[in-house]
Amino acid sequence: MAEQRTARLVTAENIGLNTRFMRFALEQPMDFSGGQYVIVHTGIAIAEGKTAKRAYSLLSSDQDQHNFELAVRRVGSGPGSSFMHDLPVGAELSFTGPWGKFVPKQAMKSPAGSTLVVASDTGITAAIGLLHASGFQPWANQTDFHWLIESDEYFLPELLVRQRIQTRCRNFTIQRIPAVGSSQRDLWIEKFCQEITSRYPDIGNLQNVFLSGDGRIAFAMRESLTNAGVSNIQIETFFNHQEKKAEAKLAAS
Repeated sequence: MAEQRTARLVTAENIGLNTRFMRFALEQPMDFSGGQYVIVHTGIAIAEGKTAKRAYSLLSSDQDQHNFELAVRRVGSGPGSSFMHDLPVGAELSFTGPWGKFVPKQAMKSPAGSTLVVASDTGITAAIGLLHASGFQPWANQTDFHWLIESDEYFLPELLVRQRIQTRCRNFTIQRIPAVGSSQRDLWIEKFCQEITSRYPDIGNLQNVFLSGDGRIAFAMRESLTNAGVSNIQIETFFNHQEKKAEAKLAAS
């Protein structure tokens, strides 16, 4: 079992309709890389004697290991997001981590080629963390970054995102997409995959790909890009993890 750690909530701010932006301080450095996440232990009892635990990606730069930032979207009366929205400044947060492999690796190919980052919905947090990773900087000037989001009110304000990623990528675009759960989203995904592959006529020049957020989008894009000849693709799903579960079941059989 991973060792639990604690951090103190230093500042908190409501941004947008349903999002809270928080900064935490640590007594001991965390040793995280941009793109990773922590698992918050709320202590709130849920079904079958378990307690609610939720994963949140780190938005802040890994050059500061004594502080980290989280953005949490309130999801109805969900125990995890409600806990995070109600946590008072000065309180301690119990968590484990860092976790995750959505980070720059030695396996990343030459910065001479293009790098593609696509984040949908709340997956923007992992993408911002990735772009702020120390190890990602050699690729910044060749990185195209797309954020797919249903509305300005859904999560992070556009201005905040632009402030966070300026100078950290070559191009940045925002595309409005059908809402999560909409029957139109699958049709949109198919068209977007075609659009992305057509933007890189020399697909071999697309060296690295990072996909975060809705698993339906990430898995569809991975299939499309793999079929086009792209091999270095990393994924961090925030919801719709079905393919991960299927792969795990197959591996265990």
